[in-house]
This record gives sequence, C-alpha cells and structure tokens, in this order.
Amino acid sequence: MPGEFLNPAPGKSYAPVSELMDPEYDHRFFVDGTPTIGDVYINNQWSTLLLGTTGVGGRTVFALDVTDPESFSSDDVLWEFTDSDLGRGVSDAQIVRLDNGKWAAVFGNGYNSTSHEATLFVVDIETGGLISKITTGEGDVTEPNGLAAPAIMVDPRSGVALRAYAGDLQGNVWRFGLGGSKNAALLFEASDETGTPQPITAAPRLAYVPGGSISEVVVLFGTGAYFRVGDKSDVQVQSLYGIYDNGKVSSIDRDDLLEQQLTNLGTVEYSVDTGATSEVQQLKVRSVSNHSLGKSDKGWVLDLDTSAGERVISPADFPSGYPVKRVRFSTLIPENNACGSGQTGCVLDIDLKTGGKTDDHVFDLNRDGRYDLGDAAESDIVNGVCNVTSGERLTVISENGNDRLLDSEIQEVDDDYDGPIVDPDPDPGDPDDPDDPDDPQPGPPCTGPLCIEGNDMGFGRQNWEELR
Repeated sequence: MPGEFLNPAPGKSYAPVSELMDPEYDHRFFVDGTPTIGDVYINNQWSTLLLGTTGVGGRTVFALDVTDPESFSSDDVLWEFTDSDLGRGVSDAQIVRLDNGKWAAVFGNGYNSTSHEATLFVVDIETGGLISKITTGEGDVTEPNGLAAPAIMVDPRSGVALRAYAGDLQGNVWRFGLGGSKNAALLFEASDETGTPQPITAAPRLAYVPGGSISEVVVLFGTGAYFRVGDKSDVQVQSLYGIYDNGKVSSIDRDDLLEQQLTNLGTVEYSVDTGATSEVQQLKVRSVSNHSLGKSDKGWVLDLDTSAGERVISPADFPSGYPVKRVRFSTLIPENNACGSGQTGCVLDIDLKTGGKTDDHVFDLNRDGRYDLGDAAESDIVNGVCNVTSGERLTVISENGNDRLLDSEIQEVDDDYDGPIVDPDPDPGDPDDPDDPDDPQPGPPCTGPLCIEGNDMGFGRQNWEELR
C-alpha cells in the first residue's frame, strides 16, 4: 500500500523549521528538488539510491539508500554535499558510471552561488566526496550566471558516461568531458535575432542523429526563464533549438543554423463539460515550415511567438516508442487574467532532425482515432496546439499508439466534436481520405485531454528466443 516509509531531511533544512510557528511567517522552500532514483554498484553490491536536492530551498545535495525502504534506518542516509559554488535551485542530480568504474552524481550548481559562475559538479556517489568541479569561467557579481540541469551522453555499448551538456543563464550551451580530462567546452551561444543572449533554465535532451553514427547527437532545448524579478513581463523572443554535436565541434552560433518558422492557423473549438453546464473553449493551432538542412547547417532554430513572451522552462520529450524521429516541447506563455492560473502554453511536436514540419499528422484533432487529413487545418499539418497546458513539463500516458498528455490546465475535449476548420473529406480520391475503406482501421477514439501519435514500436524488448 502507498504510504510514508521514510522522511529524512537534510541537516541544513532544520534551522528554519521553527519559523513555521510564527504567525507572520513568510513562505519559504525547504526540500524542493526532484529526486532521482537509480541502481548503482557500490560496496561490492548493487543498491538502489535516491539522489535529492534542496532545490530553491537551499544549497545541498544528498543521497539515500532506498534498496529496502520498509526497513529504512540512519545507516541508509549516505551523505550530504554542499559547496560555496552551489547556489539555490541546484539542478536535479544525474546518476552515471564513469570510465574508471566509479559511480557519480552529476549536477549543475543552480543560481546565486558565491562566485556566480556556471559550474558542473561530479561527486562520488559512494562517499559523497568531490571528484571534480568543472567551472566555465562565465559569470560574476555584475553578470550573475548559473548552470541548469545536465543531460548525459552514455556509450550504448559500455554504459559509461562520455560527456554532459547543460545550458546557463547567459545562453551558453556547454559540453563537459566526463572521461579522464574533465573540462568545459562552449558548444553554442543562444541569442535572438538582435544578438541578445537567451537564458537556458531547463535541461537539454539528447537524441542520436537519425541515420547518423552513435558518436553524434542532437542537443535539443528551449530558451527562457521564469523565476527572476521581471521574467513574467519579459517579452524577449525565445527559441527552440537542435544542435548537432560529435564531441569535437565548438562555438556554434545562430548564423550556423537552419531557421524554421511558426505559422498560426486559427482555432479549433471544443466543449468542456463542467457538470452543470458545457463551456466552449478554443485550441489555437500552428504549423511549422519545412525547410531542408543544408550541408553547412550545424542544427536548427525555431523562434516562438514574437509578442506573447512565450518561453520554455521544462525539458523536451520524445513520442513514446521507437524510432525517435520527433521531439515535443511544452511552452509557457504568461497571462494577466486575474481569474486564470497566470500562465498558459502550447505543445509543439516537430521533426527532430530539421526542427520543421513532420511527415505525417501528429494531433488527433477530430478525435476519431486516426492521424490523417481529417486532422489538418487550412489543408496543412498541425504541429502545434495552444491553450492546453500551463507550460510545465507534461505527463504522458502511452496507450494504443496514442500519447495522452495530462496537465493541470488541460480539460477533457468532447469526444463528439468535429472541428469547424477540419474538412472531414478534403479529397475523396486521396489515399489518406479518412472515409476511404481501403485505409487502415482507426484506433480507439481519443478520450484523453489531448492525443498525439506515438511511434510504431514500444521501447524495451520486442521479442525473445530461448537459447537453452
């Protein structure tokens, strides 16, 4: 049965607990980080460890042995780590295996550290001792900086961590070597068309280049910040990026990238059953350009809404299954509606390799269980849907080839709705005609808040053969 098996708290979080009894107490955070759980080989045995951080509540990273949480004791509190170059908002720690066989925790230093530099920490997961503190040299008191959460590239053959990628508040994307030479190299500088740096506060995601080698990855991320004074009213243009890296390139800038563009296609109306009444709400839909990568392009860029302050503060995701050919971003748009949540956002599902239009329809807008021309808007493929998210990272439930997206701001869409901008039979002679009896049979109707097509194959073992 679900329940509380353990409740340790980092030592530095105890001192302010007494403030909770103060009638004039001002809210503060305590243990605010997202834990990471993984299996590691330490002390000559496999164990399941939990790495936690105090997030914006402090400057501490800690490790617990949760192999058997029902018999948790003080011996399972392994270590706490702090450092003057750790700031608040310490990023989620990643569990990795290094090339020397050691297991390590890897994390960015967050914001408002003593040095105000962007720094990556590598800590021995068995002892809590510092293995390496890799500084970038970027940031000081006058231009404070800090490193967001990293993404780790792992050798698929050995499971060894090769390098880490992370962005900072000044728009730099860094590549950190995790082998014998632990150093920082500037991979990319994110900036808008005026040359103004774009802050990066979410971890990137990594994917192998479709059709490429296992040594080359696409570093996928969006730009934007939403925690500093003035961030909510900031309308600087932010962007989505895909940067190609084989571990050797450096100092890429915007001029080296293929530029794609967003186009607003209008709205789809849908009804929300509130119990006593049914409200009509709208989804704004978008398309994306379809430019091709040139031989000299080192990645791609897609600018977000130029007037609404749209931004990205959460990592990208991939459609469920395999092969991975698309990437999905959740964006945040601040709003001033006093009766609303204060923010809304969009879901963008685009081609991973080019940042442009996908080959096929990906949103089941008419909720018929198909992804076809019946889901087009103005005869175009829809790659973006707005007014469906609060801008945070989405929860995805994969079911019957559909990725159902759940979010605090998503409402159930009426199963019977057939949107006014969707032509149910655009071309009776087209093989993708939704009424064509020769087409594949549709899947179950979309009953989730929003359904997006997954991939053909699930992850994990697809078949097996007994050898002996």
